[in-house]
Amino acid sequence: YTKDQQPQIVAEWKATAAPAGAASDQIDIPLRRIADNQASGEITLPSAGSWVFRFTLRLTETDQSTVVAAVTVR
Repeated sequence: YTKDQQPQIVAEWKATAAPAGAASDQIDIPLRRIADNQASGEITLPSAGSWVFRFTLRLTETDQSTVVAAVTVR
């Protein structure tokens, strides 16, 4: 959302998953736009263990942000 609490339009979403410590083995997560500020995606991981997910949202040509989350998958 914007600073004045209006929905923010996202130009592009990108998501990846990689085993912890192996960034070169990253898997692209396909995302589908469901609204101007919402997307949905699904992935089946090939193995259990520690995984690092990266979510990047691009708002404009020069404005983007990435969030990284480490998750243990059993």
